[in-house]
Amino acid sequence: MSTAAVYLLDKVKSILETEINSSSAFDITRAILPRSSKRKRDKPEIFVSLNGISSIEQSRSDLLMQYVVSVTLVQEANTETKQETALGNVELIASTLLKPEYKMLTTTEDSSQYCFQPPFTVDPIFDPDALNEQSVFLTVQQFNYVRLKGR
Repeated sequence: MSTAAVYLLDKVKSILETEINSSSAFDITRAILPRSSKRKRDKPEIFVSLNGISSIEQSRSDLLMQYVVSVTLVQEANTETKQETALGNVELIASTLLKPEYKMLTTTEDSSQYCFQPPFTVDPIFDPDALNEQSVFLTVQQFNYVRLKGR
């Protein structure tokens, strides 16, 4: 994974930690390979990872780099109420990352600028097998970001 991609993932993780994790209600991790253990979860887990990179030639000297950032939520949901709470957390994550102040992101490490590129996707909204077999609400939201990169 490129360094720029890691910086972008760290930035998204930082936003989520600042905006939704002020009371430490979530375990938020930037992960190359998201992996949730089968242990009892005291709180929901959120993994920020890279799902894809592509490029589009803009000119002889520039590429438009496209990054697909996945935000995975893993949460115990063995009752209807907990399932509704998990759906609420999906909306909380999306509404946080879609705020106008986060349409343009600048990474601290290399000052790269990333622009959110609609739409974002959550399809399916959860994994029915994980919910039925393990009482675990598992969802993956995908957010697209682009940046102009010189060759």
